[in-house]
Amino acid sequence: MKVKLTTSLAGDGFSYRFGEIVERDELLKKIGSGVDNVSVPFVESKVERAVKAPLAKETRDKEAR
Repeated sequence: MKVKLTTSLAGDGFSYRFGEIVERDELLKKIGSGVDNVSVPFVESKVERAVKAPLAKETRDKEAR
């Protein structure tokens, strides 16, 4: 699961900036317990776009009109 950092962190062999998105398991290995105190869950949002509906085709017989 990905998390977004709420603070900057630096340690032996790693450095993270505020707002950086990292894997929770990777962060847990580097800083140990307390991951939940310095990060929030990150959910990627999907952008929905409005699209124009295709025009309907006339299916009736010309004679029936």
